[in-house]
Order: sequence, then C-alpha cells, then structure tokens
Amino acid sequence: MPSCAPTRESSEFPQEKASSEGFSSCKCGAVNLSAILLRTIAVSPSTVFPTSAACRQARSLVCFALDSRTQHTHMALENCSLCRGTGWKLVPRTDGTRGNVAVACDCGMEERATRAMERACIPRKYKECDFESFATDLGGEWTSEHARSLGQVKLLVQGFVRDYPALDDRGLLLMGGPGVGKTHLAIAALRDLIKRGHNGYFCEYGSLLRQVQASYRPDSDATEMSILDPILKTEVLVLDDLGVIKPSDWVRDIVGYILNKRYVDGSLNLDNRRCTIITTNYLDRVDDKKEPVRDSAGRLVVVHKDSLTDRIGERTRSRLFEICKTMQIDAPDFRRFSKHQAGRARA
Repeated sequence: MPSCAPTRESSEFPQEKASSEGFSSCKCGAVNLSAILLRTIAVSPSTVFPTSAACRQARSLVCFALDSRTQHTHMALENCSLCRGTGWKLVPRTDGTRGNVAVACDCGMEERATRAMERACIPRKYKECDFESFATDLGGEWTSEHARSLGQVKLLVQGFVRDYPALDDRGLLLMGGPGVGKTHLAIAALRDLIKRGHNGYFCEYGSLLRQVQASYRPDSDATEMSILDPILKTEVLVLDDLGVIKPSDWVRDIVGYILNKRYVDGSLNLDNRRCTIITTNYLDRVDDKKEPVRDSAGRLVVVHKDSLTDRIGERTRSRLFEICKTMQIDAPDFRRFSKHQAGRARA
C-alpha cells in the first residue's frame, strides 16, 4: 500500500513552523489525519478532522496546525489521555455529519488555576470570598435601602467580570464604610478573572507602603522596584484599602506613580491590558457637620473626616476618574454584627 508519509527523509513531521512545501500528495487519496495531529501537534478549535480526506486537504490542515502549535500547547498536561499533551481533543461533530472536531481540552485547568491563585497573593482569610457567598439581604440593622445598594453593586461587579475585557477598559473603584463588603467583591472579581485565564495580583495598600519603606534600609535585600514590579506588570490588580496610610508627599508620589504607570503601559499597547480594582473607606463627599466627640482622656474634640482627595491628592483622584468606574456601597458595618450572621461572609 502506498505510504502517506511526507517526502522528507524523516518519517516524522517537523516540530517547528512549517509551510505546505515539502509535503507531497499521497497516492492512496486518504490519510488518518486525527492520528497524525494527535501525535505531533495542536490545532485550531475550528479545524475539523475528517475520517477520510484527500491528501491536499490533509497537508493544508497539518501545516495550519503546525503554525498554531506554539499558541495552544503550553498549558496542556503531558499525561492527558484525551489530548496527549496537545491541548486539543477530538469529539464527535454535532451537526449530524460524520467525523470528529477538535475542541480545547480542559486538562490541567484546575492545576493552572491553583498556581495562578497562589501567584496572586490573595490572603488566606479571603480564600472563600466569591459572589455566591456575598449576602445582600441580611435583615436586622440592614434596611431595604441597604439591601438594594449591596445588590446593585454586586450585580455591577458581576457584569464587569462577565464582560471583561470590554471596549470600556476602566477598572473599578469600590467606595464605602468599613465592613460593607468592598474587599469581598474585589476578590470575588479577581478570582473569577484568574479562573478565566487572566493573571492577577492582590495588594494591601498599607502593607505595600510599609514594604517599600523597609526596602530603603541598608540591610534590606529588597529594592523599591522589586516590590513594585509585580504590581505594575500584572494584568488585573486589586489595590485594597486605598488611603489608609496618613498622607504625605512620599505616599502621594508612590500611589500616583503606580496608577499612572499602569495607565500609561496599558494605553501604549492594547494587548497589554492593565485593569485596576480599588477599594477605599474614603468617599468623595464627606459630612461637613463637625460634632465634638470625647477622646480617650474624656476631652471633647472635633474630628474632621477626610475625603479620598484629602488622602491621595487631587491629581491622583482625577486620574482615578479616568481609569476606574466608581461604585459606592451604602450599608452598616457587617463586622459589628457578624457573630449573629453565621454562615454569611463579608470582607
């Protein structure tokens, strides 16, 4: 029986990029294409594997697949019994015709997601934060208006994740008092995006600034840029508790540099996305009523509430209007009543 092997001296197909030149038509008029492709390469999910095809069709499919190999094989498990490390598996066609079609194999997805989660540095205490566990109708101190605010913001964040990446490439700025669920929603969004294959990173604002300060010590092995590098380069960044550190020129410079650098890098290359999700306890508008309160010594003092602009500076706040959609949550502090809300999560 005539051989279907290529005319090159080697009986194996080349592992690098190849063109259709160098492959001759076989005289038998048919080839077991699925066996060839599963043994050597990964192909596009739109490529159909016929049970019998002319060699000229087989040759074009093989060459197309070789060109696509480097894009589709790097995430597959080598010992997968379905795709054999190619990243694609064969399933019967659903249009009623004979033959199989190549579809993406989900082997290794759980392992890849686990590694990506570890690289994201999400604190262990937040590992259960997801959209499903975010309660909106809590009863007790929570009124219908509070439930509505929680529900609306939850739906908006879920919509953001569902549509990402969208034409509107802005991130999120989640505002609200302590304990209303800002961090919970931010991490839920980050986790979902990581599961979908985007790289992400969690950073607590106060901890970041303390690490940068510590890097200035003579005995420190870390440098400022080694600390900032993953924050600047990750696709999806969660910057938690913005404004928690007392403002100074140095603090404003650091946060301004991070946000501006990510904005510029993302603008220069549309394939190099930079999405920033920020949480803060500080609002744009604060209550101007200054009622005296007693300090620890029993003295009456007037406490001034800072706005977000007071904490990060006017220039940085202006930049946030451009790179983030602002969402404000109006609800009581969940932590004050968490002992009475067993089984319900809030971060």
